[in-house]
This record gives sequence, structure tokens and C-alpha cells, in this order.
Amino acid sequence: NENTYLHKFLSFLVYREERSSQKKDNNGGLVRSEIKVLSAIAIFYGASCGSERLFQTLEFTFGLCGPLHLSSRQAVITDKCYNGGFFAGRLASIMAVKLMKPKSMLKSSLVLCALSTVALSLKADQSANLLYICATLFGFAISWQFGSGVSWSAEYMDVVGWRASTFSAGCSLSFLASLIGAYLFTHWAPMLVWHFNLVLVSVQIFVFLKLQSIFG
Repeated sequence: NENTYLHKFLSFLVYREERSSQKKDNNGGLVRSEIKVLSAIAIFYGASCGSERLFQTLEFTFGLCGPLHLSSRQAVITDKCYNGGFFAGRLASIMAVKLMKPKSMLKSSLVLCALSTVALSLKADQSANLLYICATLFGFAISWQFGSGVSWSAEYMDVVGWRASTFSAGCSLSFLASLIGAYLFTHWAPMLVWHFNLVLVSVQIFVFLKLQSIFG
């Protein structure tokens, strides 16, 4: 009997140790997974807000001082188109949230951003009308990204407390995009602004696909 009790006691200690180790491994895995997700979100918002900042700071400059050589009156139309598209997008999103899931809104935004950016990368130096149209379309599309991204993330994780700061932390890096864009415009070639924006949009799409594989 004593041997039986001793055997049971030792078995219990071994089982407890195994469970403790397994719990530590699981917690460690969860922490690593969460860090990956939050890092991806920060990168996404850095690229998204970077694209937004790039347009806001350099679209007028491109029209006025770039290859199109627009007058100041013509160049300011680009600003009006972008801001008008952004405002219209925010209004449209009020109705869109009732008809579309956050993931679908984000996907639609990325598609429209990609189309307008590719068009600008190819033909922005040849047509002012194309610049106006793409500025409007990009402003409309990019206005959906912040809210839909937060809502989509909230479906799979708690975005409160310190986690909520991840979105703002990513956006705080957006100033780098305008600095890089200005450097490319001034020291290399004006069209590189749109090529650089295409890189930023590509980063957004890549991170979206990565998060989609994680969230499901």
C-alpha cells in the first residue's frame, strides 16, 4: 500500500510538472504570436498613413513643379480632388458599414488604392485629368482604411489598453513617407513619388494578406 501511495504521489508530481511546462510553452507561443500580429498592424498603419501623408504633402507640389507644369490654380485642384474624395469616402463609409464587413471594406480600399497608384506611376506625368481622377479615387479609398482595419482587428483580439496604441504608433511613423517622398522628388525625379507610393501600397497589401492568413 505504501508503495502504491508513493507511486501515485510521484506520478502526480510528474503530471503537474508536465502541465506546468506545457502551460508555459503555450503562454510563450501566445505572446510571440501576439507580438507578430501587433508588429504587422503597426507596419500596415505606418504604410497606410504614410500614403495618406505623401498625398497631402506632395500632390500639389507634383502638379505645380512636376512634369505637368500646372498653374497654381490648376495644381490646387489636385488638393481639392483628394480632400473631396477623402470626405466623400468618410460619408460613404457610414452606409458601407451596414452592408459590408470590415474585412471587405479594407479589401475594397486596397484594390482601389492599388489601381489609382499604378495609374499614377505609369501616366501621372502625361495627364492632369488623370492626376485629378486618381487623387479623388485614392482619397476616397484611403479614408476607409483606419476604421475598417481597427474593426477587423477587434474581431480577433482586444484592441484596448496598450494594444490600442499600436495603431497610433504605426501612424506616427508616417512622417517618414513625406520626407522620403520629398527627397525623391527634389533629388531624383518627380515620378518617383508615385513609384514610392506604389511600394507603400504594396506593403499594405502584403501585410493584409499576412494578417488574413493569421485571422482566417
